[in-house]
Amino acid sequence: MKKKILNKEYFVAIVILTIISLVIVSPQIYKKSIILGSDVMFHFNRFYEISKQIDSGNFNYFQSIYGFNSSGRIINAFYGWDFSFIMGLLLSVVKTWTKFQIISSFACSFIAGINMYSLCKYVKLSNKVSILGSILYMSSAAVAFYPISQAFNSWGAAFLPLLFIPAVKAINNPEHPINIVGLATTVSVLLSVHMMTLIIGLMAIVPFYLYSLIKTKAKLRWIGQMFLAMGLAVLLSANSIIGFLDPYLSNNILQPFHLQQMSGDIVKFLPVRNDLHNIGLVYTVIFIFAISMILLNWEKSYLEEKFFIVIGGLFLVLSSGLLPWDELPNSISVLKTFQFPHRFDIVSYVLLILGFSIIIERISIKQNTESKTVVHSLVVILCFMSVMNVNAFMNSQSWIWQGNDPAASGNNKANLRIENPNLIRKAFKSSDLTKGLNAIVKGTPDYLPIPSNSGNDSIYSNNPYEKYIEQFVDNPLKVKKTITNDSELKLEWNNTSNNEKEVLLPIVIYNHSTVKINGQEVNAKMVKKTDLGALIVRNKKGKNEAVVGYRPILNIKIMFALKLVGIALSIIYLFRKSWFDTDLIKKRKQTIHL
Repeated sequence: MKKKILNKEYFVAIVILTIISLVIVSPQIYKKSIILGSDVMFHFNRFYEISKQIDSGNFNYFQSIYGFNSSGRIINAFYGWDFSFIMGLLLSVVKTWTKFQIISSFACSFIAGINMYSLCKYVKLSNKVSILGSILYMSSAAVAFYPISQAFNSWGAAFLPLLFIPAVKAINNPEHPINIVGLATTVSVLLSVHMMTLIIGLMAIVPFYLYSLIKTKAKLRWIGQMFLAMGLAVLLSANSIIGFLDPYLSNNILQPFHLQQMSGDIVKFLPVRNDLHNIGLVYTVIFIFAISMILLNWEKSYLEEKFFIVIGGLFLVLSSGLLPWDELPNSISVLKTFQFPHRFDIVSYVLLILGFSIIIERISIKQNTESKTVVHSLVVILCFMSVMNVNAFMNSQSWIWQGNDPAASGNNKANLRIENPNLIRKAFKSSDLTKGLNAIVKGTPDYLPIPSNSGNDSIYSNNPYEKYIEQFVDNPLKVKKTITNDSELKLEWNNTSNNEKEVLLPIVIYNHSTVKINGQEVNAKMVKKTDLGALIVRNKKGKNEAVVGYRPILNIKIMFALKLVGIALSIIYLFRKSWFDTDLIKKRKQTIHL
C-alpha cells in the first residue's frame, strides 16, 4: 500500500513539473521562435558536429570535422563529449534548430525540477513541499537562463542538486557516510555537462565531507571508501578526463578571456525581476527569510539545515558585491578562471531554496489545517511569480525573433552574415542546418593552441576574434575540404602561380595532430603555425593536399572501455547492495517473528 502511495506521489510530481516546464517554454512553442543568445552559435556548432558525425558515420572524438567551419579545432573533448553526444543525437532526430531548442529547453527545466525534487524527498520533505521547492528552483535564473538565452551553465544547474544527496548522507549517516556510486556518478555526469559547475559544486560539498571525516569513528574506512568513489569517478569519466588533459597538457592552450573588472558581473539584491545579475524580489525574500530563520533559531535547527543555510549564504556572499571583485583577483589569481562572480550563486539557489522548503515544512507541521493551507498558498504565490517571470522573459525573447533584428537576444550584431531579418529567419528555419550556422559566424578563439612563449594577455591584446575570422572563416585560399575514410580532414587546393610561396590553411594544428602534406608525413611540433594554431605550408606548383588528424597519447577507445568497466562495477555494486539490504531486512523480520 505504501509503495502505491509513493508511486502516486511521484506521478503527481512528474505531471506538475511537466506542466511547469511547458509553461516556461510555451511562448517559444506558440511563436515557433529561435532564441539567439550570446553563446548560441558556439553550442549549435558543438551539437551540429556530433549530429553530423552520427548521420555520416565518420566519428572523430577530438577534431571538429563538420562544425566550426571544419577547422579541426578541439571543442567537444574540452567541453564534455558525452553530453554533447546526447544533444547531437537529439539534433539528429528532430533535424531543425527550432525543435531542438524547444525540446532541449523543456528538458533542462524538467530535469532541474526532477533532480531538485529528488533532493527534497531525500531530506524527507512532504510531496507538496518538495514540488513547491522544485518549482522555485527550476524557475530560478540559475536554471531558466538556458531557455531564456541558451546560457549553458543552466545545464550544470539542472544536475547540481544530485551532488548534494551524497553530501547530506555524509553528515547524517556516520556509520556509512560515503555513497560511493552516488558521488562518483554525479561527479562524472557534471564533468561531462559543465565543468565549472562541477568545480563550484565540489567546493560547496567539501565542508560536508570534512565534518563527516571528523565525526566518524572509522576514519580509515572513510578514507578507503572516498578513494573508491574517486577511483570509480575516474573510470566513469575516463574519456572526458583524457579528452581534456591530452590536448591541454601537450599544448599551450588559450584560456577564455579573463575580465579585468569582475565587479560588473556580480549579483545584486534589487526589487526587480530575477536574472543572472539580480536575485530579484522573490528570491531575495526566500533567501533572507531562510537565513534569518535558521540564524535566529540556531539552537533548535537541525545539523543539515545549518549546513544548507551557512554554505548557501557564503556562496551568496561570494557572488555579490560584498567582496572587492576588482581587487581580489589580483591577490588570488585563480579567481580569474571563474570569469563571472555571479556563477557562485548556483549553490545558493540549491541550498537556500532547500533550506527554505525545510522551514516551510516545519512551520506547516505545527499549524492546523487552515493555517497550513495559508502557508502553502503563500509559497504557491512565490512559485507563480517566479514561473511567470520566466514566461515573460521567454515571451520577450520570442518577440525579438519576429522583429527587425532576430539576433538581438545576444551580442550577435557584429557577427551577422545576413542583414535581412526575413533571410535570417529563413536560414535558421531551413532543413539545411548549416544555413543557420553560416548566418551568424563568431570568431571564438577559446582553447586554441598558441605559441609556447605566449600568454593569454599577449594573444588577447591582438584581437584574436578578428584574426580567427581572417584565418579560419574568410581565408582567401580556395580550399576544398573532405573527410577521409579515417575520419580525418583532407584539404585540397591549387597553386596556379609559378611561385612556391607559403600559404595559410584554415585548419588547426595541435602537438598531437597527425599531418601529411602532399603525401609526406611531418611532425606537428615542427610545422609552421600562426598564433592561433593555423597551419602554414609552402605549396608546390599545381595541386596540393594536406591531411590532418589527431592521435592522443592514450587511445580513446581504451578510455571508453574503462568507462564501460566503471558502469559495470556500479551496476554490480548496486545490485549486491540491494540484495544485501533485502536479505538483512528479511533476517530482521524473522528475528522479530521468533
